Amino acid sequence: MKKNQNVPPEDVRFGREVQNLANRFRRLGDENLQKEGITISQLRVIAYISKHSGETVYQKTLEEYLGIRRSSVTGLLKNMEKSGLLERSGSDTDARVKIVSLTEKGRELDVKLKNYIHGLEEEMMKGFEEREKELLRTFLQRMLENLDLIERSRV
Repeated sequence: MKKNQNVPPEDVRFGREVQNLANRFRRLGDENLQKEGITISQLRVIAYISKHSGETVYQKTLEEYLGIRRSSVTGLLKNMEKSGLLERSGSDTDARVKIVSLTEKGRELDVKLKNYIHGLEEEMMKGFEEREKELLRTFLQRMLENLDLIERSRV
């Protein structure tokens, strides 16, 4: 097998650093969110529904947003329903279509968790100037766009 001469040295590989950052953020978030009895994935569901307050949120939309399989989303939502954080109901026109909404308990937890995540992000970005934060956001967004292009070219 021919050696690839274009492989960058270890010090310029970003994928590992991005993955480590995401894993550590998730782990810290999960550890602290355990106090509330939820995970980062459940937080994402609560945040999405809250952000789209006043709109109809379908389970299918959450599957697409979370990027996970239907069975995984179903299990996630069932657990949240048992905890009293959300309700699922069938559509008036199609009982197979599930509509998802937050309960009062879910809305209260949403506010509390947003404050927690904001604090964690502030701690993570300590020492960064505003212009550095904006530049980092720009770079990360560009990286995501590049990955989107790669994914679309493979379809």
